[in-house]
Amino acid sequence: MPPESQRPIDETQQVPRVYVHPKARPGTDLLSRELPWTIELQVLGAGETITVPVRSAMTIGRSDPERGIRPDVDLGPFAGYAKGVSRRHAIILVRGNSLVMRALNTTNGTWVNDLQLSAGEECELRHRDIVTIGSLQLELVFAAAPTART
Repeated sequence: MPPESQRPIDETQQVPRVYVHPKARPGTDLLSRELPWTIELQVLGAGETITVPVRSAMTIGRSDPERGIRPDVDLGPFAGYAKGVSRRHAIILVRGNSLVMRALNTTNGTWVNDLQLSAGEECELRHRDIVTIGSLQLELVFAAAPTART
C-alpha cells in the first residue's frame, strides 16, 4: 500500500476549504511557493469535480486493482474505460512555479485545449484549460491556497 501522501482522494475524505485567488482568470499562472495548493478537475458533462492536492507528480488514469495500478486521479468512475482512458494515461508535474501535463504512450491521446500531445511531450497548464484524456473532458481549475494562511 502506498504511503498516505500518495493515495488518491476518495469522495469521503475531507478537503480543506479553499478560496479562489482574486487574480484567477483564464491563462493565469497561480502557482507560487505557497503550498499546499489544490487543483480541481471538473468532469465536463458529469457535474462532478475531482479535488487533487498538488504534489511533484500526479498520475492520471484508471485503477486496475488486479495489476496494482492506482493513479492519483482515477477517472474510472467517470466511464473512463468506455471513454478510452488508459490505466496510466498522463502525468501532471510541478515545474518551478508551473504545472505541466506530460502525455504517456497511450492509444487514445491526450489534449490540452486543442493541442494534442505526443507521448512524452509536455504542455504548461493554465487556469481553466480543457484537458481531454481519451474522450473524457476535464476543466482544470486552480483552487489556490487553503484559507488558513500564514
